Amino acid sequence: MKESHIEHAYDVDIESFDYAFACEDMERLLDKLHGVERREVLEWTDDGKGFHRVFRYHVTRSFARILEKVVGSDLSSLTQTMDYDRQEHRGAYFMESPVLGRRFTYRSDFSIEPLGPARCVRKSRITIELRVPLVGSRVEKQILHDVQSREKAEWEAYDRFLRRTWPQIKDRAIALWPKGAALDEAGRPVDNETDERLR
Repeated sequence: MKESHIEHAYDVDIESFDYAFACEDMERLLDKLHGVERREVLEWTDDGKGFHRVFRYHVTRSFARILEKVVGSDLSSLTQTMDYDRQEHRGAYFMESPVLGRRFTYRSDFSIEPLGPARCVRKSRITIELRVPLVGSRVEKQILHDVQSREKAEWEAYDRFLRRTWPQIKDRAIALWPKGAALDEAGRPVDNETDERLR
């Protein structure tokens, strides 16, 4: 099993980050960054105290391609389950492969902590385990390297979004949560009177 600890600070208050880091607009940016060809929302509920969501990703790159070389099967479909407690500002998500099942574990436990009135830090602990004889440990290292190599780009995407886009769409994004995006694919404000996704 391999483990990595990641910390990144952002110039936004913790209450805003609770919504911004997982809003649909941010997810679209991460989809492009991680080579997601298609993302399906299987489940997304929010009881006011936190949320539970399940996504199915169809990817064109990322660590799924590393795993494919080991098992010789198509692993382009991955499922992510995330739970987040907005009161404790803590959450976790794990990735699953229908092909590998329990032989593969990818889990991220994270917390959001305040650094001041308008600043917070996200701390993550990522664990990766591949239960395949002889090659498991080597492939874990490759996956961890892939995750770490994308870390800076992901932080920059979050940073730009929080500084440039979030202040403009904050109220709208929270009002639509968790139904849809505040911006369309072209980056224009969504007209929630006509947008079919919100009905």
